[in-house]
Amino acid sequence: MLILTRKPGEKVRIGDDIIIHVVEIGKGNVRIGVEAPKDVSIMRDEVVERIEEENLQAAKRNRNTLVHAASLLKNKTMMKSGDVPTGKPAARRRRVVTPKQPLKGDSNKE
Repeated sequence: MLILTRKPGEKVRIGDDIIIHVVEIGKGNVRIGVEAPKDVSIMRDEVVERIEEENLQAAKRNRNTLVHAASLLKNKTMMKSGDVPTGKPAARRRRVVTPKQPLKGDSNKE
């Protein structure tokens, strides 16, 4: 790690296209400005750490979901096309029931 001492108004260059400006020095903190190309990401370290932690948590949730789905599939027997299902179907199908008489407020009254 390089440690530098700078005064307000002084700058530090990183490579050819990044400039760090010391804007203000206060009690317990330093305000800096960063000039960098738009394709360079500049974030506070605590924000990066929070994003990484949330990504890890999301990956764990997704993995748990995938493991659960895989165990469900493993426990089911796959049917070949043309097989006649036996027992309870995996998913209930809705039957469409058409009324013999038009419903109240039906615009297709005969």
